[in-house]
Amino acid sequence: MKSLNLAALSIAVFIFALIAAEMIVPLDWKPSILLRQSTGEIPSNPKRTFMDEVGRMRQAKAEAAELHQQATDLAASVNRIENARVQLNDRIRQKVTELNRYRP
Repeated sequence: MKSLNLAALSIAVFIFALIAAEMIVPLDWKPSILLRQSTGEIPSNPKRTFMDEVGRMRQAKAEAAELHQQATDLAASVNRIENARVQLNDRIRQKVTELNRYRP
């Protein structure tokens, strides 16, 4: 009778341990990881993926530098246009002032 209770207790502890382990790490973790690797959700080769990411970051950095250069060029063009507009307004004001002198 005592050994039967001990066996039942052992089985209960084993089942409890399985349930607790399932909460921490699912029993089907390996197949799901393999499935996620096959679909590309998880990389199968982390080192290659890291190098791909480094390459993407370098490309993004180069694109950012190019965009920065384009923005700088655009700002310089806008500045030149603004200066030309100010000069043109000054010339128009001078001509208007000059024409107003001859007004009766």
